Amino acid sequence: MITSEPVINKIEGQPMPWLENEDMFYMMTSGGLMICRNHQYFTSCAPARSGPSDLGEQEPFCKINYLRVPRVLLEQVAAFFQRMDDDWFGEAAVILLHNPDTDEMKLLIPEQECSMGSVHYTIPINIEPGWRMIGDIHSHVRMDAFSSGVDVRDETSRPGLHIVIGKINEEPPDFHAEVVVDGMRFKANIEDVIEDYVARTSFPEEWMQKVKKQKWEWQGWQGGKHWWKGGAAHDQLAD
Repeated sequence: MITSEPVINKIEGQPMPWLENEDMFYMMTSGGLMICRNHQYFTSCAPARSGPSDLGEQEPFCKINYLRVPRVLLEQVAAFFQRMDDDWFGEAAVILLHNPDTDEMKLLIPEQECSMGSVHYTIPINIEPGWRMIGDIHSHVRMDAFSSGVDVRDETSRPGLHIVIGKINEEPPDFHAEVVVDGMRFKANIEDVIEDYVARTSFPEEWMQKVKKQKWEWQGWQGGKHWWKGGAAHDQLAD
């Protein structure tokens, strides 16, 4: 469909296109939409504050097509997170992998440093051929399952499915899920992304070899509060 105001594309490496016979038109560029004018007194190209007048509005949306996390994996993760709480490690995380050829899903346990209020891990670079990283699951220990401000910040540049398990001391625990696409977050119905949960089960004991407690060192006082310095590349003020 052609709008009432023409829209042209500026292609990298090609001469700048220009519609000499149009009083006004739009140019789509890598930096966004520009409004261009052939006026009696000037020829201009400036950032457009809005698009062509006859374009309709469109709300952002995300339709979930992910394979649901299998029940057996979910119940293993819940048991792993419970152990992390029982042993006073705190939060923990697992990575979700999907094989498009077989439509299977499996878990990857990254090396991680854990505390009662955070988990720090490096996303693996070398993933087994045929598998894709599609998201993660992390624990909020005994708090509600929700996307915290830290989660939102950390996941902005990490597209995929992000599941949080909270109230791990209860059975069943609390679940929350969101999907990040092109930097935008979309809340997901938990039933659309996980199979029905029944009860936590055993998990491979070698998972515990991937975790270690985050170390905190007493540093003194600042602003009337205790100042702790963490061994996981960030500082924290604690009441």
